Amino acid sequence: MRKILLFLLIGIVIFIFGCVGGGDTGPKSCQNNSDCEGWQACETTNQTCKAKEGYCDFDEECNSELMKCGEKHTCEYKSNRCENDLNCDTWQVCSLEEKKCVAAVGFCDTDSQCKDFEECNTKSHTCKAKEGFCSVSFDCRGYEKCENKRCIPLEGRCNIDEDCQAWQTCQNKTRICESRKEFCSSDIECNGWEKCDEEFKRCMPKQGFCSKDSDCAGWELCDTTQNHVCRAKGDRCGTDDDCKGWEVCQNTYCEAKTGYCTTNNDCPAGEVCDETRTHRCY
Repeated sequence: MRKILLFLLIGIVIFIFGCVGGGDTGPKSCQNNSDCEGWQACETTNQTCKAKEGYCDFDEECNSELMKCGEKHTCEYKSNRCENDLNCDTWQVCSLEEKKCVAAVGFCDTDSQCKDFEECNTKSHTCKAKEGFCSVSFDCRGYEKCENKRCIPLEGRCNIDEDCQAWQTCQNKTRICESRKEFCSSDIECNGWEKCDEEFKRCMPKQGFCSKDSDCAGWELCDTTQNHVCRAKGDRCGTDDDCKGWEVCQNTYCEAKTGYCTTNNDCPAGEVCDETRTHRCY
């Protein structure tokens, strides 16, 4: 009786582990094809699931060191391994000696296959000029040209201030060389009473105008509040028009005309000067 119970216990253990755990350590048991995966068939002789013809379960089933069993359980060429060009990407050819896919002429897979100023573009697999380098102007930005394998700004354009004239600065947004503060390139950048000096690139007063007193004669001051013209100081003058109606301009000073007076000293003895109204001696 004990032997019978022992055999029953052993049988139950074998049944449990065979059905539950045993499937992970070997081929899956089956009664028919429906018990297997879609790429498998039930082998009736030993009732286990095996790969159908044209499918695989292990690399060894591919019968080639160039191939492996892929995720879809079909034999496929290992990465960059081949027997002809059709086994490679469109930018590759099959090296018959090494049985490997290599870059075709005009293509690349590493920077070492490019020129010193180029690098391999990982998307197009073609050699492209590195940043700042070029083979033709098409490799450069719109405001640059290719010269000696380098992209340089066109005249008047820039990447940094050093690309411009000493009196200019580079505008980051437009990449155009523009005048620094207090400098100019044309009269348009100056005030209406100024012109742009071609040599010094500074806004200078036009003829007959001024920006400071030193632009005027010693007896004049620069009228910076209105129209930037030189005007005579106090009783100084340049013409009779700078004086009062009873005065004339003599040596940049306004003096009384003949028959008129400024003070009593201008009158004969015994007469006085009407300094408030007529400027005549009485």
